[in-house]
Amino acid sequence: METLNLDVNKKRELTTPIRLRQRDKNSHTIHASIFDHGVTYDLSKKNVQFNASKPDGTIIQQSASITDNAIKYTLPEQATAVTGKVKCYFSILDSSGNVVDSTATFYLEVEDAINLTAGSKSYIESIDAIKSNFESKVATINAQLDKVQQDLNNKNISGQEVLDKINKIKSDAENALAKLNSDAQATLSGIDSKITSLVNDKWNTKSTDLDTKYNSHIKELDSSWNTLRDKALQQSNEITNKNNQAGTLINSITTTKKDIENILEKLKTDSATALSNLEKNADSLVAQAIESLPKTVQGVKPDANGNITLPQQTVVSSFDVDSGQATTMQRGYDNYWPVDQMAINQLLREKLPAKYALKSDDAMKIPVVNGGANDDLARFRNMCQLRIYDGNGQNVKSVPFQNNWFSVLVNMHSNWGTLTYLGQDRSIWQSSCNGDQWTSWTKLASTDYIDNKVQNARDITNANTWQDIFGDSVTSKDRLFPFRVATSSYIPNVLGDYASGIAFGKADVKGTIAVSNHEKKVVISGGSAASASPRWSGELSFKDDFANYYNKPEIDNKFKNIVLNIVDFGAKAEDSNFDNAPAFNRAIQSLPSTGGIIYIPNGNFFLKSTVTIDRSYVHIMGLNHGLRSGIDPSDGTTQTGGGGAKVTVQNSISAFKIQNTHNDKRLSGITFSGFDLKGDTNGGVGIDGASNTDRVVIDNMTINNIGTGVKLNGADAPRITNSWIAETKSSIQLTGASQQAEIKNNSLGAQPQGITVLLENADRYNISGNNIYPDGSSAIRLLNPVHGAIVGNTISAYYTGIIEMLPNDNTYGNSNVISGNVIAIESWKNNPIGRDSKWGIIHIEGYDNLISGNNILANGSPQDTTGILIMKGDRNKIATNVITIPNTSSKVVCNGSANNNTVVYSTDSSSFQNGLNSSNQNIDFDEVNALKKNYAILETQLNVLQGQMADLLGAISISGDTLQINGKLAVRGNVTTYWDGADQFIVYSGHNFKRGYFGMYDNGQFKVNG
Repeated sequence: METLNLDVNKKRELTTPIRLRQRDKNSHTIHASIFDHGVTYDLSKKNVQFNASKPDGTIIQQSASITDNAIKYTLPEQATAVTGKVKCYFSILDSSGNVVDSTATFYLEVEDAINLTAGSKSYIESIDAIKSNFESKVATINAQLDKVQQDLNNKNISGQEVLDKINKIKSDAENALAKLNSDAQATLSGIDSKITSLVNDKWNTKSTDLDTKYNSHIKELDSSWNTLRDKALQQSNEITNKNNQAGTLINSITTTKKDIENILEKLKTDSATALSNLEKNADSLVAQAIESLPKTVQGVKPDANGNITLPQQTVVSSFDVDSGQATTMQRGYDNYWPVDQMAINQLLREKLPAKYALKSDDAMKIPVVNGGANDDLARFRNMCQLRIYDGNGQNVKSVPFQNNWFSVLVNMHSNWGTLTYLGQDRSIWQSSCNGDQWTSWTKLASTDYIDNKVQNARDITNANTWQDIFGDSVTSKDRLFPFRVATSSYIPNVLGDYASGIAFGKADVKGTIAVSNHEKKVVISGGSAASASPRWSGELSFKDDFANYYNKPEIDNKFKNIVLNIVDFGAKAEDSNFDNAPAFNRAIQSLPSTGGIIYIPNGNFFLKSTVTIDRSYVHIMGLNHGLRSGIDPSDGTTQTGGGGAKVTVQNSISAFKIQNTHNDKRLSGITFSGFDLKGDTNGGVGIDGASNTDRVVIDNMTINNIGTGVKLNGADAPRITNSWIAETKSSIQLTGASQQAEIKNNSLGAQPQGITVLLENADRYNISGNNIYPDGSSAIRLLNPVHGAIVGNTISAYYTGIIEMLPNDNTYGNSNVISGNVIAIESWKNNPIGRDSKWGIIHIEGYDNLISGNNILANGSPQDTTGILIMKGDRNKIATNVITIPNTSSKVVCNGSANNNTVVYSTDSSSFQNGLNSSNQNIDFDEVNALKKNYAILETQLNVLQGQMADLLGAISISGDTLQINGKLAVRGNVTTYWDGADQFIVYSGHNFKRGYFGMYDNGQFKVNG
């Protein structure tokens, strides 16, 4: 039985023929599975007819049977009546007998049969005996040749042994056939040429095949040896270069060391000289210093030790205000004691309060005392006094900040009062107590501080720059002042027309607020003070402005024209017998040319016919898409399964069709969002872009139980995001040609006969962040893709062909990236469209693509399942993938017709196949580690060699053209010497105690002594 996979796409004809023998009768049955562009063809209610054109021009047309949606047909004898190539195909007919489709072409190759005829019964018996003997001999020869070929394949036999065995088999065959020919010559004169031809064909085929394989193995071994030899030489050269660099560095260090030693030696010498000179001149320098000292201070000469004692002076220690008499005392010499501090304290405490009291003769009400160094201001109670801290306030507690000099006015009762702190920096701080609870210190503003911060109101006539507003160009000061616009003209930034306002700001940012004097207007301006003028300004809006704006009739009318509720156009929810498509279509036709929103409120709206979007800028928007799918149960608080806004399609039709029925121009800006689109037949198309489009957006949708969720033809920049498109035969199809497509952050799933994501001729696409479920025959299938990316997707599947990059009309894609995807086959199933385990989990037919950083897992897969297959294409790069497939030698496979493909850190050599094409290379960790190990061995050997060279250089010395050897010279093997001049000879000492010399003397004699 011959099993075929035939597609109705005529470009997918089978080029490998079915080989038959002439006049074979009912010996070959064809079992054909039919596909439509890779998807199984439905043959139900169809008939099938076999069609063939023979080399002699005659035609065969016969009916064929259909079993289990596949064609079963047994070839008749007339199909093999004529030798040569027979062109065949199947026609598919409807129930009326009309041809509705046909398959791609396939071929039969009918070979010539050996014609054995005889004239009598005795001849036939003789022919049968000779034929049996001949077939036995031929079988023996074939078995011997196959054994030699097997030994050669397993490399169990040398090349010479192969030639010897072949010559022996050939000799035995020639002898046996010669005897057969002699015995049968009389009766088989017409058949000997055919026998000889058959034997020669078999012999030539086997011999050529063996020679080719033998030469291929020799070339492969030579190539491997040359590669290893080149790597070893390269490593040796690198080691030599490194040693040369090390030698140069050592020489440089040695030279630098000597330079440093010379510098240190010079410094040592110079320092010793300078020290000696200093010692010699020290006495002289000391004498000069003493001589330069002052001879007297205030007329007093120094004593023998050079000390000067000054006399005491008279200073005022106290002052009597009433009598005006001062009390003096003797104090040490000091220019800054005209009045003693004691006199000041006495004056403040005693005389002045009594003499200059304003209200009575009593002592001053607020006593002034010296504060203690360890005071805690928060503990003062029942006192009213001014405490002065004169250089001793550093450790006083409960102060606004630490300082040595300050005063505190204490005004405290039993558990309430105030503290006023007077700082040396003129700052004033205050804290209050109430019920023994103290407030934090507050800094009081002085008039100077306020005057510095707040300016007087000023009139302005211009506000183009900050200098116009603030009156100067200083930007480092903090400002706050009122202003008035002194003109009726409009002034940018501050309204003008006698407006009033406030200018304010710190050093880095400044601003203004201006209020109109007769209109309801407020303008704010501001920006960086570093700029010459305000960077922005704008008018404030008031609450009633918004109310008035919303209530304007013309605004309401405009809103009604751009947001249309389908209920207002006759739509009815929850009625499965009502077709809501006409209501949708009426709403779309009512939109202005600028477009608008068709709004779907809460409810389930049924469609029995298609909604046609024939214009641009239409947004079909639902209240929300609700729950994940129609199978979710109601929980009593949310809508029933399917969500808030739901559209249910009741027939196998296109639910929403984007089609320009007016002209051939592209439609733009079509958007679908926020509703659940569900079918009840698992047929048809959810969103069908029949016309070419620009920027179709599908966002936040659920689409399920439909034949194809989204199908867009000739779509530029489509965007499908944040949606759940599953429980469909196929999820997304971008056909024709598309560019800049985005398919991101979706949950997708297809059924076995469908494809989850299909892109034809896609350019600069991006498929990323999606979660793709089983069962589609392929998760992502790309036909002739260029410059796109499949990145960061999580994909689950049951079979090979998860990601496929295939040609379209013999045009192959290029320059794509497949990276960072997690691909898992948790359990294995047979591919529904016939992909076997060799097809590859990732299947590539294209050029210059990068497959990197993917994690591929295939549990339960058949033995030798292929992970990544480069079926066709050059210069593809496969790098740093993690491929976990048990029991396989085919983690990465490059077909022989693919060239210059590189695999890096994705598999070891045992699981890589290059298709016997040495341009396809694999670099794995084991090979790198082996090279490192070889490098280490070579480095060790080089170190040994360097040691030996050092020993050799230590044993010889060279001066001019003279080589002197210190010790013994051992010479083994042939020695050839060339010289001229006076007596010259060689002395040798052998390893077996034989010693002597030989050489040519000046007189021309050659002497040997030993």
